[in-house]
This record gives sequence, C-alpha cells and structure tokens, in this order.
Amino acid sequence: MLAVYKKEMRSYFSSVIGYAFMAFLLLVIGIIFSWINIRNKSPYIGYALSNTNVMVPFMVLIPVITMRILAEESKQRTDQLLYTSPVTVAQIVIAKYLAVASLFTIPMLVVCLYPTVLASYGTVPYAMSYSAILGFWLLGLAYLAIGVFVSATTENQIIAAVVTFALLLLSFLMTSINQLIPAGKETSLVIFIVLSLILGAVYYILTRHLLGGVVCGGLLLGATIVTYLVKSSLFKNGIQKVLSSFSLYDRMEDFTNGILDLSAIVYYLTVVVFFLILAIQVIEKKKVS
Repeated sequence: MLAVYKKEMRSYFSSVIGYAFMAFLLLVIGIIFSWINIRNKSPYIGYALSNTNVMVPFMVLIPVITMRILAEESKQRTDQLLYTSPVTVAQIVIAKYLAVASLFTIPMLVVCLYPTVLASYGTVPYAMSYSAILGFWLLGLAYLAIGVFVSATTENQIIAAVVTFALLLLSFLMTSINQLIPAGKETSLVIFIVLSLILGAVYYILTRHLLGGVVCGGLLLGATIVTYLVKSSLFKNGIQKVLSSFSLYDRMEDFTNGILDLSAIVYYLTVVVFFLILAIQVIEKKKVS
C-alpha cells in the first residue's frame, strides 16, 4: 500500500500536474483573499474560502486531478499488474486516494498561514478562521472521493472529468434546485419513484448484474409505494429533505460561521468512506470479469 502511495506522489511531482494543481488552487484562493480580506481589511478568511469565485474553480480542479487516478490504469491496462500484486484492491484505492488527498492538503497548510497575515489589519478570530479552513479541507476531501469513484467507473479520463464536475456542480446547486421543486406529497412520490428506477439502473451499470438491478429498483419502488400508502404525510417536503442531504457545500456554512459541527465532520467523512467503498466495489467487479 505504501509503495502505491509513493508511486502516486512521485507521478504528481515528476510532472507538472501536481505543481500546477497546487499553484492554481493557491492562486485562486490568493486572488479572492487579496480582494476580500486585504483590500477590504477584513480579518476573517472564511469570507474568501466560501466565496463562489473560489468554489467554482475548485470544482474544476478536482475533476482534473482525479480523472486519471484510476481511469488511466484501466486504459493502459496497467491495472492488471495491480490486481495481481500482493496488495488488495481496497489498499490500492485507499493509497491512491491518500496520495491525491495529500496533494490537496499541502496548499491548505499554506492557507493556514493566511490568518496570521491578517493580524496586521486588526483582531483576527482565529477559532472562526481555522474552523473555516477545516470545513474547506473536509469539503475538498469529500469532492476528491467522488472524483476517485467516477474515475474507477471509466477508462476515459475526459468522461471522468466531465461526470465528476457535473456531480459536484449538482451538489453545489442542490439548495437552489430544492427551492424549485413543489412541496406537495404527490410531487415527492413521483420523484421518489423515478429515483428508485434510476438507482436500479445505476446498480446494473456498476455491477452489470441485470437481476440485481431489477431487484434493487423493485425493492426501492415497492418500499416507496407502501410507505406512501401507510403514511403519506412523510412525503410532505420529503424530496427536499432527501436532496438537502446531497448538498455538500451547505455543510460548510457552519464551519465558516465558526461552528465546529461534529455532525458535519461525520457527514464529510461518511461521504469519503461511502464513495471509496463504491470505487472498490467497481474495481472488484472489473477484476472478476
């Protein structure tokens, strides 16, 4: 596992990829930091980190750095060497994830110095500032896990990048999407039925197991209809509650407000573990086939 981690780290720093990622991330954060904090003499870095002008480029960088992490191995057929090595698939995925997470952590350590720069403009709320940095870091770790999972599903790096960006953008816009959906029970029922069918299809795509996909979709569909018949009141604003759980960016607001929310920390770590497990399952399926 350590050998795979070192190999990934060497690949980042033996080419321009790693340096370009860190430099561009620091450049984007630095520009917004200079505009919001230095220019306006604001002592709180959370305003810069939560700014849309930082988040959108950040969501572009994540797909770029993760698109090759597993897709390239599959395309070049070097994944066969990994599958026959002494390390397990889980160790390979975790090692690759830790490598890209380390690459992301390096510029974040530099950002940790920014609050000390702001001390010359007044009293700096260090607790709030480092809470915001922690939230941004956890958000990035969750985004990276999603990127690793998508990279595991395809050997085309461009497709991996586009799909990852689409998922991150969808999560970012989830609050706005929620506001557009009617709050009626019937609307929630219809959307849950569609989601049940979609999840069944996704299961089939990931596993190539038709019966499993049909069973998965059928069970979800049946559970949805039975729940509605038994207690339809649960469906009032039901889809809004479910979709809000997919909004990764909203969880960062507590951190930027200086609230060290344990539930948000658990949420981000759960997202990381969930998508890494999915990536492992996808690769295990490829290994068997």
